[in-house]
Amino acid sequence: MKHRLTIVTLFVSVVVGIVAGLGSVSGPQSVVYAEPCGSMTVFDCSTEQNTGANAFLKVLHKAQNGTNVQPNTGESWKITARYATPNSGYCPCESSLQTEFEATLDVDLGIMGFATSNLVGTTTAPFNSVAICNQGLNCADNNDGFNYKLKVNLDKTIQMPCAGHGDEAAILYQVLFETTAVDNAVSCGGANVHTATTQTFQTADNGQYECNTDAGCPTTKIGAQITIQYNN
Repeated sequence: MKHRLTIVTLFVSVVVGIVAGLGSVSGPQSVVYAEPCGSMTVFDCSTEQNTGANAFLKVLHKAQNGTNVQPNTGESWKITARYATPNSGYCPCESSLQTEFEATLDVDLGIMGFATSNLVGTTTAPFNSVAICNQGLNCADNNDGFNYKLKVNLDKTIQMPCAGHGDEAAILYQVLFETTAVDNAVSCGGANVHTATTQTFQTADNGQYECNTDAGCPTTKIGAQITIQYNN
């Protein structure tokens, strides 16, 4: 059984003084981070469209030898949306005006497939919604096996205080996905039990972000992808 981690939506204090162009953050696993400077080029639509932005995460489940496994239930996720001011205006990105917001949820495998539960902060601004938009349940599929795709809809911009100049628009520049608990899995047919190699897997979607509110899961927007690995 998973140890559920519930975290209320956070507004993290503005970080000041990070060296311009650093763009890397220490963590349990190595992740390539985006440059912490907001830019509308991360969206696939014009700046006038106010429909929010969609980030995606495709999740695979495999043993270390590459064979498919079936999760007993699934995993718990923390999603972090990061915003930064652009390289313009009164508070350019060199000032490292950045902030982030967090939401959490569980993804569990049941009789009807993968489903979300225990959602916290997923409808609190700047988060608009988090949902599974596609999934695969074929253990014989050598490529994908048991997989699902998360779709996270977020506000494209937020307002941040800029000392002496009021509020400044900060732009979404990264969506970080991190597991906080991972259940065991079984081999195809259920003969062997596999434990996860770690409880912490993480990756990031750095854009381009899709700008529409449809319920689909477009194949042209790959987003981020991660494989939850299990011991052989």
